[in-house]
Amino acid sequence: MSNTVEEFRELIKERQEDQSLDIQMAKQSRPTTPIPGILPTQTTKAHETIAITELLVMILLHLPFESLLHSQQVCRYFKAVIEESRELRRALFLEPPRESCLEQPKLHPFLSRVLCPGTMCDAPPASLYQTGSLIDHPWYRSKDLRRAITYEKASWRRMFPSNIPCSVREATIAPSRTEETSWLAARADIREGFEAVTLECLWDIVVAYLAYWRSDKFEVTWALADGPNMRSWKVSIGEPEDIPSPTASINGEPYMDLSKRTLQEFLDEDPCRCVDLVKSEVNEWPTLVEW
Repeated sequence: MSNTVEEFRELIKERQEDQSLDIQMAKQSRPTTPIPGILPTQTTKAHETIAITELLVMILLHLPFESLLHSQQVCRYFKAVIEESRELRRALFLEPPRESCLEQPKLHPFLSRVLCPGTMCDAPPASLYQTGSLIDHPWYRSKDLRRAITYEKASWRRMFPSNIPCSVREATIAPSRTEETSWLAARADIREGFEAVTLECLWDIVVAYLAYWRSDKFEVTWALADGPNMRSWKVSIGEPEDIPSPTASINGEPYMDLSKRTLQEFLDEDPCRCVDLVKSEVNEWPTLVEW
């Protein structure tokens, strides 16, 4: 297999175009012919099977998430197949589903393993709460692990947080949920027309939020919302219950190497984003960031 990844991708695209033509001509397309130039000189039945792109996709779809992710490193052909297959890209959270109403909502494993360890990602029908504290994570306390996770070209940055679209609804700071003026009453109305966020965007928002409020603990609330065409997640980011107000003991320095953008930069990106100053019963500081 001397072909480059791009050459393999072109071969796969040609196969897909041929199949589309077969469908238009009412021919039955069957995955029985290997793509020319893929098989080595001496072949086995296994070689012949994986050389049939459609069969390889079916096989890879049965792999666990991490195994599928690492399959891109097997060879250039595997990498090209995964990059060109929408089904495999959806399995890797690299592409949103076509019809979210047909999907059982689930969250990216990254959320439970890195951002909110110990919390589940198999979402219940309506909502899910995840809590975390960055400075308590083993990866955060290790410079090497932190460098690996925050690598600028890490694949997780391009992935979506869920198998259905999600958008950040609000970021709320409140000393207690029981205070309606700082939590319930101050919540923003769900605004339609959000762009679906990636894991990188969600990560940057959480980190910028923590740095802005000089806090290390947070809560991410996922709520299913039925849109005009499909279901989607509306994500709220806030502090867990009964967390004291921010203090000078925590500054933004620990988070500088996690994200390059500040909360103010997020606000400046979209004129619809604003900080709503709502006076809390306990503290006088902004309690709501509307996205």
